[in-house]
Amino acid sequence: MPAKDVRGYHAEYKAQQRQSYMDIGPIPDVKDQARRDSCENDFVKFCSTYRSDVFYFGWSDDHIKAAETMQNVVEGGGLYGVAMPRGSGKTTLAITCCLWAILYKKKQYICLVGATAGKAEALLKSIKTELRFNQALIEDFPEVCYPIVKLEGKATRAAGQLCEGEPTNMAWLSDMLVTPTVRGSESSIISVAGITGDIRGQQYTLPTGGIC
Repeated sequence: MPAKDVRGYHAEYKAQQRQSYMDIGPIPDVKDQARRDSCENDFVKFCSTYRSDVFYFGWSDDHIKAAETMQNVVEGGGLYGVAMPRGSGKTTLAITCCLWAILYKKKQYICLVGATAGKAEALLKSIKTELRFNQALIEDFPEVCYPIVKLEGKATRAAGQLCEGEPTNMAWLSDMLVTPTVRGSESSIISVAGITGDIRGQQYTLPTGGIC
């Protein structure tokens, strides 16, 4: 075989191997559809079901009121301010509400604001950790979590990841998470910023060409 053909053969072989490595294959089935469905319109139940490791105390009336108000804002819009004592769960509720909103596609774009840029990025890191390691979420929301798990924490893999030959179009950045686009499930975006940062005018161009 001529040297040129040999080089071409090896290049093609490496390209095929690379594509095979980058393609995560089909998305697994939902393990417990009834469990997933039961929390779609009940944020409090989602907290207790999918994050029982942190929501292990009984719910006070004030916590239920705050959680129900968060759900109303996510589903219907509006503004909501709450003052609660330090350590009473405000941040945990906010992180879990973001998870609930993107997993059920109730919001396509969320901007989570922290006291500083560094603290905001820490909030996003917590969300990423749940999507990557929370076994119940991985089992019941495979269209979002499975491609994330397959990154193995390596952000550089996101740009080239494929699912059955199609790009997942994920982004795994310190200040932004774009969840995978797979068959039957479009991307959702969570960006973070410090309270004095650039919050206004945020937008993202979707793989389909739309802007959110």
